[in-house]
Amino acid sequence: AYEVSCSLVGSEMCIRDRVKIENITIIISENVLISLKKESVGKIETGGTLFGFKLKDRNEYIISGVTFFQPKDKKFNFGFERNDERHFEIINDMWKKDGSTMFLGDWHYHPTNEVSPSKRDLLTFNDLSESSFSSSKILCNIITCNDYFVIYVIEKKSRKNYNPVKVCF
Repeated sequence: AYEVSCSLVGSEMCIRDRVKIENITIIISENVLISLKKESVGKIETGGTLFGFKLKDRNEYIISGVTFFQPKDKKFNFGFERNDERHFEIINDMWKKDGSTMFLGDWHYHPTNEVSPSKRDLLTFNDLSESSFSSSKILCNIITCNDYFVIYVIEKKSRKNYNPVKVCF
């Protein structure tokens, strides 16, 4: 079994935060915020993937779920490696059910309360932007700490990096 946090789409989904980055709106469900806050503790980095969907005919993306540390992943004091294919199996299973769920990026926790991406974070994020796994036009990278997180967004086709936005839990 694997762990996943997912809000229901529609009237049952509680939306707490809308992050506006230029002409893109990222909506983060309450369930995802609670899950990220819960996982953002301790002295070791951890992480997972972000998934959700794009609202039709709008430049709005909803992050409706996250995956967590899986058995083949590795976590260290100053690093996290997502190695387990289960992250993408979870997203693929969701897509098979609803036809709209897509990979929207990664998240990971920095126990040092430093949310600036490391060189490794930037390389991973750029590699992901070249991947064809997701049909999303953008990808997000969320770095969490104890009290807040920063969301980084890249446009896949143009490779444009948007200014990061800080969001309190």
